[in-house]
Amino acid sequence: MWEILPDLFLGDRGDACDRDRLRRRGITHVVNCSKELPCHFEGEFEYLWLRMDDPDPAFADKIAAFCEFMDAGRKGGKVMVHCTGGVSRSPAVILAYLCHLDGSLERAVARLSRAVQTGIDEDFFYPLARFHSAELGRSEIKALQQRLLGRAERQAQQPAHPREGVNYD
Repeated sequence: MWEILPDLFLGDRGDACDRDRLRRRGITHVVNCSKELPCHFEGEFEYLWLRMDDPDPAFADKIAAFCEFMDAGRKGGKVMVHCTGGVSRSPAVILAYLCHLDGSLERAVARLSRAVQTGIDEDFFYPLARFHSAELGRSEIKALQQRLLGRAERQAQQPAHPREGVNYD
């Protein structure tokens, strides 16, 4: 389970079915993005089951509902968002939520990429950009994906020469 904000976590199927881990982290609300995984502990945690495809053609239609649920969950508790692998669907939901908080897709990508590397399917980016009134081309989407995979930062940080950027004093 990865901490994105002090009260917002990204998880996978292992986290979703580990009651003790959820309790240790103080999770009170769970967003289940998968179609294939049940909500394991209904009655013990508040659930929102999105039943998403990867990618999901109805993603944009779900943004307002999951943002409202996550806002409510963070007011008095902590929220975990999960899918099966924690790689595409649940990070897409968290990215949309970070955009909801901040209004900027670029800043949301920066925040999420500092917490975890993800492989969000590019088809999630288009409706998310439209939802936030931004038009992004394929090359811009690819650049955001690379950043989320951690590749843009690593490439930017690697010096051209092995000693460049290193202080040997």
